[in-house]
Amino acid sequence: MNIRPVNNWLHISPETREQEQDSLVLLPDDYKKAESPYTIVRVNSSSTNYNAGDVLIVPTHTIQDIEVRGDIVHLVQENYVLAVVE
Repeated sequence: MNIRPVNNWLHISPETREQEQDSLVLLPDDYKKAESPYTIVRVNSSSTNYNAGDVLIVPTHTIQDIEVRGDIVHLVQENYVLAVVE
């Protein structure tokens, strides 16, 4: 599916994190590991300043997950980009 973002939105793909290893310590069933406040993402498409393939750092809470025709699309606004990874 092709998404063409507009109004300073970026279509992104968050980089997958490494699989968690089994803990040697017993934890409650409802325990969740603290989520990082920042996520590394790759640009799929943008309307202005970034090119497809650029790697960026954005605050995790700013990523919008939207279901479109059964697929999940990840979008973030350009003004939330903290850095470009080179």
